[in-house]
Amino acid sequence: MKITFRYQDSTHLNIKSMSLIGSFNNYDMQKGKMELFQNEWIYTTEINEGEYLYRFVINNSLEVVDPEGGLFYADSNAKIWSLLLVDTNDQRLHNPNPSSLNIESYYIYSKITDQHLVRNKKQFNLNYDNQVCVMFKFTNVIGIHHVSIVWMSPFKSILKIEEYPIYINNASEPNETSLLSVLSFDNDWNTFPSKGWLARLFVNGTFILEDEFEIHSSTEYSSLGRYK
Repeated sequence: MKITFRYQDSTHLNIKSMSLIGSFNNYDMQKGKMELFQNEWIYTTEINEGEYLYRFVINNSLEVVDPEGGLFYADSNAKIWSLLLVDTNDQRLHNPNPSSLNIESYYIYSKITDQHLVRNKKQFNLNYDNQVCVMFKFTNVIGIHHVSIVWMSPFKSILKIEEYPIYINNASEPNETSLLSVLSFDNDWNTFPSKGWLARLFVNGTFILEDEFEIHSSTEYSSLGRYK
């Protein structure tokens, strides 16, 4: 059967290119090149009966699952893939079970902590801090979810990508969990602009939010308590 895969274009992501990699094209980005048409990235191919794993690749670096796929599979390395099922009648199967994931809280700070913070920290210093941390608390977790944290420099280059499978193994357990991502500082960043650093959150292939912070290298404070 012929299947068309779609991914919504986004001004937040500055998408220059997209590919679809999957078990049906040997995970080859060149074979899975997508085309931009009316605000959507599109890839159409013939698929036979069977089970297939796939992901989208944004700008040759960021892999995300299909926001519209609805079915996910965790491989032996706990890597989450979108799952495509085609039955003997050439029909695509969809997930009949509901899934949910709620972002209960979010913090950005310079230290790893399990405690709720009174306020977020948005200014960091290479001389006094050695990292920036983001922490999310998720509640109402039902089903399998793929979460990515993408750290970006002021030049909009990707510094670090971290992927997390989010699911509850036992239905009797509280359906909530926390996620912590840490970006360690590099002394070479003292030549970078202080403003425009970003932490971006993706859930199940969809861009959810971004938070901007500052990294300074000055050792002087202004009268307002900010770095000069």
